[in-house]
Amino acid sequence: MIVRILAATASSTARAIPRSISCLHSDASLESMRARRRWIAAFEQTTLTTDQFPIAFSRSSGPGGQNVNKLNTKATVRLELARTTRSDDDEDANDGVQSGSSVDLSPGKRWLPKAVAGDLAAHSPYYVQSSHSVSISSMRHRTAPANAQDALDK
Repeated sequence: MIVRILAATASSTARAIPRSISCLHSDASLESMRARRRWIAAFEQTTLTTDQFPIAFSRSSGPGGQNVNKLNTKATVRLELARTTRSDDDEDANDGVQSGSSVDLSPGKRWLPKAVAGDLAAHSPYYVQSSHSVSISSMRHRTAPANAQDALDK
């Protein structure tokens, strides 16, 4: 769904601005929306480490001379939704987040709310249905570590 807003320009042309994903769901209750907002606020205070995401390297495509044919420089980072998504039993009324706290990303901890994982699966262009994961790759640079960092930054 797209919202039309008149831009305050001399030509007064309308431009399309997409609504946020959370506004697209008519089945979401007000309390569910508040819980999502609390989780996002806590997640913004959280530092992700690279050991939480499997990184795979493969050969890049396209121009690049012999470097492309010999080295695995393309980096692909995956977020495995099945391993990180909390079940309904794990989610409480506050969605596991207290005011001013951060999201617990300890090893083996399921930290992603089910509603957020559902939004990613339904709307993310990076979602891979066969592995139920979000996969982001980079082959912008000529070295594997630089591409891995670029994929993580994305």
